[in-house]
Amino acid sequence: MLITRQNYQPASNGEHAAVLADIVDLGTQVSQFGPKHRLKCVFITEEKDDEGEPIRVTDFCTVSTHKTSKLSAYIKALTGKLPSKQFETEDMIGLALTLTTEQTEKDGDIYANVVRFGPLKKGMKAPSIPLNFQRTGTDKQSQPSKPNGTARKKVGGNLHGVDVSDESCSAATSQVTKHERWRTRNRNSKLRRRS
Repeated sequence: MLITRQNYQPASNGEHAAVLADIVDLGTQVSQFGPKHRLKCVFITEEKDDEGEPIRVTDFCTVSTHKTSKLSAYIKALTGKLPSKQFETEDMIGLALTLTTEQTEKDGDIYANVVRFGPLKKGMKAPSIPLNFQRTGTDKQSQPSKPNGTARKKVGGNLHGVDVSDESCSAATSQVTKHERWRTRNRNSKLRRRS
């Protein structure tokens, strides 16, 4: 089997509006502090690469809902409150925040490291998860729309396993946008009622 290494363009230094597109359970990994259960968080930023695709930023955290943990800080930045003793990470997919990245070089490659994050600032527009984004370990897309509301040429199976093309997407795009607005309002009102 031939394996080709993919090179992704790192995010530029500075502040970015980003949406959480995927959370991957990495299982238990050995660290300098012993074995830790880890997660990989994949964010889509508003910044575009040389091919016009949204740039991805990845960060890692330990599975812990302790109030000082990095995961709890992400949950608070995305939902507006600290997690309870039990929290479903899938509920964060599609929520937005502000990331500050800083480029570093390691072994000749340049990486964008997350140095700060917080709630999405007023006036910043949250990007959408691209139509063709594939979540790790699944053959399903995360969200059926692009930030600008247009469809891609060929999509394949979407969230419901249905083949989608430009023709079918153009009619559904306005409905999807309405549904996303309703879903965000509904989720935000549930969060306010819980606190």
